[in-house]
Amino acid sequence: EQLEYTPGRWNTGTGRGRSEQRPERPQLTGPSTLLLAWDPATNREAWRVPSSGGNGGTLSTGGNLTFWGTGSNLVALDARSGEQVWSFEVGRGTATPITYSIDGRQYITIAAGMGVQNLPPRVWTFSVEEGVGSLNGN
Repeated sequence: EQLEYTPGRWNTGTGRGRSEQRPERPQLTGPSTLLLAWDPATNREAWRVPSSGGNGGTLSTGGNLTFWGTGSNLVALDARSGEQVWSFEVGRGTATPITYSIDGRQYITIAAGMGVQNLPPRVWTFSVEEGVGSLNGN
């Protein structure tokens, strides 16, 4: 696949292939992805959270939060229990979230919309103090 530069458009220089739906393949219903937390002290499953979306990756913080890009959402989970703290729709094709700190404020950033036709890719940044915003200005 040849990637082309389009001025004014965000581009990571990566692409994703698309699989064809074949009639002979079984179609899944219900949750198709799950996030499983493992307790290394007991060598047992601590909790699991099902999702019907894909898995964009996870990020765990020192504040006992786990962030999960799944389906079209960035989900914040309590790292101890797996209970959902909040969820925000960022668009399909989520990447693995990252975290960083500026002037003592922690931010979570995620790219979304990659590999999805008819959706512009976006970069979203979340802060407890300032809320959420799209870096694309939309």
